[in-house]
Amino acid sequence: MKKVAVEKGLKDVEQYLSEQGYSVQEFERNSIENASFYNGFDAVVVTGQSINVMGYEDTKTKIPQIVAEGLTAQEIGRQIDSKMTK
Repeated sequence: MKKVAVEKGLKDVEQYLSEQGYSVQEFERNSIENASFYNGFDAVVVTGQSINVMGYEDTKTKIPQIVAEGLTAQEIGRQIDSKMTK
């Protein structure tokens, strides 16, 4: 099962991903200070106000970071699937 961390405030995304069979965990941007928290996930979805929430580049962590701003929950799901199959 794909594990996705979703930033607080993206309830529609959380609900959609859960319905699609993802294991979803909500997080608050300012409450997670340890970057190793994100290593337990296959992808991270952020609001757009917290770009690069992990403090370093995706390519170094190999964890896709999806910026939800302007996207539907379905588009986010497709991006996660696309990035995880590469």
